[in-house]
Amino acid sequence: MDTKYHYDHSDDKIYIERSADCEPVLDEVKRIKEVTDGRGDGIKGYFVGRIPDVIIEKYLNEMGVTYREFIQDEKHVKRILNDPAYKRFRIFEGRI
Repeated sequence: MDTKYHYDHSDDKIYIERSADCEPVLDEVKRIKEVTDGRGDGIKGYFVGRIPDVIIEKYLNEMGVTYREFIQDEKHVKRILNDPAYKRFRIFEGRI
């Protein structure tokens, strides 16, 4: 993950810009789909997707959710994985 800091003189605030290369995650999702036919079989069920940290961080900032709230309530993960904008990070194609 890359972090850049920007200072805005007009409002005397510092803004943080975060970015990351998500291609390795997308490659992993593609490999899992090929091996498991779209159902990422695991020990306790199946994997439905892989969410890069930068996307989680973006979600937390946009929704005003803390990381603690995010990990304690699965509705947040479901919201991300069911969002068509993040379809490429899905392993399982059905609705979660």
